[in-house]
Amino acid sequence: MAVAKAALVEPLDQVRLQVTKSALVIGGGVAGMEAALGVAEQGFQAYLVEKSGTLGGVARRLRSTWRGEKISEYVQGLEERVKSHPGIQLFLETEVKETSGILGNFTSTLVPQNGKGSPANVDHGATIIATGGQEYRPSEYLYGNTQAY
Repeated sequence: MAVAKAALVEPLDQVRLQVTKSALVIGGGVAGMEAALGVAEQGFQAYLVEKSGTLGGVARRLRSTWRGEKISEYVQGLEERVKSHPGIQLFLETEVKETSGILGNFTSTLVPQNGKGSPANVDHGATIIATGGQEYRPSEYLYGNTQAY
């Protein structure tokens, strides 16, 4: 019975949508700045949102790589490239309040943290989340409690 029914199934209609050719990058650390530059250097608009007042993230606290290369010089050069690139719009001390839309066509509301300025709406087709991460440190099962042994 199922095979006979499958013979009558018709393909779904394909829907074509226009895609907004810009990207929202959340996080102004090294990964976020590299992502924004990658988008902008391909000819698309990038919106870079950072919640603090400076770019660089955790890399600002590091001195050198395991090979002895200075990280601060790299981060400063990257920051200068981001700030001077015409295809990147930078939002410092700003957070994403909400995002709505459909695949390839999103609108996000960006809200300044310090209360200065008004919220901004940006249209974008993709979102890159580069906010960093931390390993999970459980509190269950006496994890990390050396007194329990």
